[in-house]
Amino acid sequence: MWVFTKHGLLSIVENANDKKTLLVRARQCHHITDNFKGYMPKYLPKYSPDRDYHWRSVIDKEIVAKRLTEIILEIDYPNFKNSVDSDLKTVYGEVWGVAMALQKDKYARVTIVNIDDFE
Repeated sequence: MWVFTKHGLLSIVENANDKKTLLVRARQCHHITDNFKGYMPKYLPKYSPDRDYHWRSVIDKEIVAKRLTEIILEIDYPNFKNSVDSDLKTVYGEVWGVAMALQKDKYARVTIVNIDDFE
């Protein structure tokens, strides 16, 4: 799962070696440390230069869930892209632009929602 926050971009996947933890990965070390500031140094990222994400931290699933909930509750902006620093804004803006393709005619799908489907 990719998670874009004010503090950086995270890629969070299962830890194949321990199902009680998740592998939190990032392109920059501070994206992990800033997002999990209250949980350092226990989950300090390790540098893995041969991997696609150079920074990795194994974090308990419960801690990741708790922190993501806290990040959601900390939302204090009306426009996400304008809430981040200039480096993140450039990257997030590019992702936002590419994702617009999902809304274009050949990708868009009209779905009629029936309220009975949710009961």
